[in-house]
Amino acid sequence: MGTFGDLPHDSFCGTSGWSMDALSSHKITVASVLLSVGVIIAYLGYFALKQLVNILWYHFMRSVEITNSIASYCDTRANLLQWLQNNVETKRLPHVNVGFDSRREENGQTIYEMKNSPRYQTTHYFTYKGHWVLLSRYYVKNVVSNDVTWESITLTTFRTNASILGDIMEEVRLLFEEKPLTEDKTRFYFANDGYWTECGTGKRKRPLSSVILNTTTATKINGDLREFLDTSKWYQDRGIPYRRGYLLYGPPGCGKSSFVKAIAGEINYSICIMSLSSKNLNDDTLNGLMNSTPENCIILLEDVDAAFPNRDMQDDDDDKKDEKKKKQQTPQVSENGSGKVTLRGLLNALDGVASTEGRIIFLTTNYIDRLDSAMTRPGRVDLKVPIDLPDDDQLFRMFTHFYPEANVETDAKEFVRKIRALKKPKVSMAMVQGHFMMHKYDYKDMMDGLEQYFEEQFFSLNQKN
Repeated sequence: MGTFGDLPHDSFCGTSGWSMDALSSHKITVASVLLSVGVIIAYLGYFALKQLVNILWYHFMRSVEITNSIASYCDTRANLLQWLQNNVETKRLPHVNVGFDSRREENGQTIYEMKNSPRYQTTHYFTYKGHWVLLSRYYVKNVVSNDVTWESITLTTFRTNASILGDIMEEVRLLFEEKPLTEDKTRFYFANDGYWTECGTGKRKRPLSSVILNTTTATKINGDLREFLDTSKWYQDRGIPYRRGYLLYGPPGCGKSSFVKAIAGEINYSICIMSLSSKNLNDDTLNGLMNSTPENCIILLEDVDAAFPNRDMQDDDDDKKDEKKKKQQTPQVSENGSGKVTLRGLLNALDGVASTEGRIIFLTTNYIDRLDSAMTRPGRVDLKVPIDLPDDDQLFRMFTHFYPEANVETDAKEFVRKIRALKKPKVSMAMVQGHFMMHKYDYKDMMDGLEQYFEEQFFSLNQKN
């Protein structure tokens, strides 16, 4: 056996090389293990720190969150942003959205004002009553509702200052109450993708006296409506649904829609206007809209005769009768435009089991004979009121309303006599008012041009027909 020095050089080198590779592999393995342990420790540390932060946040911070669709009529979000505009110098926030609000003056002029609001997807800080408040404003993800965007606003402060969150929300709540008290306006809402959206900033309330109706008619509707508003307990005690429906019918241009706007201002209600022919309206959205109106609001459905065919109309032609029978076997759909509302859907919305309490609805039509009898039965329509062509008293009062400086005994009566001398049976209030508007300050010129004006009006109507 040879000694250590007698071993071949290549044998010694081979042994030495194997030892170095093993050592290097061992070092890599140790490093991988240490790295893995480090990653695990870091993750556990991050998780523990996150949990610690959550615990501290839960115990030492207080938050309030507001989530609303941007199209919502009952918009707490909008009132909170308005509160921020009034109480926080939003222009000092580092990141803001800039927009413009418009308001219409009494003379009709539109005034535009720049308005700042906290930017989306950002966290902001501001002080209120000497305390720091954190505001986060984000879009709500994974919420799909008729393509309407939703957003969330969160206010956060220290637990010791939690009472200021309540103070802020109380001031936001008061903004709801201040609007109808500080503005002598009627607010209008229109159906938009399944939600009620306010149109503009409202219009000045129209005095009921400015709508010259038959005295008996105006008194009848006003008295019935006020009695309804005062008898909610009577309905409740007897288990009767607390809602009221009115149908105003008569020739076009006689003041049906104008009266609804005036009566809304008289009782301090807003108006929700909906077209049954809208392409975005179906039975489900109609029912949802009818049961989600803003508080103290009249629902106005105009020209309902144009939305559905009348199942009760009799045809002498046998072929037409067969066609009518086929229509009766299938749900009737609004045939004006591309509306998707069926007659059955409208009837259920008017008095279905889910109908809301305290609802007031006005339907208008130019042709009551075209309405299906099911639509006008009691419970859906409680009061049918004709708004007809003006009588002599209405023409007299219309004249004195526009020209108070004229002689009542001579000029006003002469005006009525001239109108009747035209021998035009369908003189509407809209026609009369149109002539008055062209002679605002000179009733004598108005009287001189009376015959020519109405000749032109009726000639134009005949051409259209």
